Amino acid sequence: MKICNDLGKVVAIPLDHESMDAGVFEVEFDASGLASGMYLYAFSAQSVDNPAQVYEITRRMLLIK
Repeated sequence: MKICNDLGKVVAIPLDHESMDAGVFEVEFDASGLASGMYLYAFSAQSVDNPAQVYEITRRMLLIK
């Protein structure tokens, strides 16, 4: 998981190559060092059965302080 600003620069990596089982998880992220504004967060996951298969998703996040 990585968080990017509106210019695409990575500003935080809350999870870096963590191995997890299937399921629902919560990630705590301390945004105290970031300014209010629009950010993108991106997840990527690699298939256990086929390591060449990678799933990726990117979503927008509005940070309001």
